[in-house]
This record gives sequence, structure tokens and C-alpha cells, in this order.
Amino acid sequence: FDENKLEGTYVRLPERSECNPEINESLIVEFYNR
Repeated sequence: FDENKLEGTYVRLPERSECNPEINESLIVEFYNR
């Protein structure tokens, strides 16, 4: 992340085990299916 330019590099998708367990994936899918 470059703070001066406010840009970063997207390196890879996170593994499911790396995500916060409090995230309700079904709510995210429901939101984007609207």
C-alpha cells in the first residue's frame, strides 16, 4: 500500500479460513443478487 498515492496491489484472493468468522456470507450474496 502506497500511502502517498493511496493505491495498493491486489495480490490474491483470501482463503476462507483467513476471513473474519463473524462475516455472514449468505447476506453478502443476497445483497449483490438484488
